[in-house]
Amino acid sequence: MFFAMNTSNEKGSPEPAEALSVHYNGGCPICRPEVEHYKRSAETSGVQHLRFIDITTDSARLNALGISFDDAARRFTVVDGNGRVQQGVDGFITLWSALPRYRWLASIVAFPPMKWIAEAVYDNVLAPLLYWSNRRAGRLPAP
Repeated sequence: MFFAMNTSNEKGSPEPAEALSVHYNGGCPICRPEVEHYKRSAETSGVQHLRFIDITTDSARLNALGISFDDAARRFTVVDGNGRVQQGVDGFITLWSALPRYRWLASIVAFPPMKWIAEAVYDNVLAPLLYWSNRRAGRLPAP
């Protein structure tokens, strides 16, 4: 598990002690619905330590963390309460670990052989293709 655990929430699910900020591209037609799903999952599970930040409307937080808008637009980004930045597959694992319904997926993807495959596919195919598609469609400002 990636977090120090504290007491259970009112639904009995253990929660990480630190808040997580999930930075996503709200202009992306794939990213936005996926993150909306994670928001609903967090609300349904009583998870209250997640903040979802649309980088297209709030890039100041990224700048304060030393993350460029372009870098955050290229890869899914999660920042924990201590300011540790997790991007790409590590960001998904961090988020999934915080959501009771997705902890099983985090465990599977974090397993080294699976993680290597997931990183290869995400870093070399999915993330670049999605970034290029969003840039081409004008959903991202020019770098």
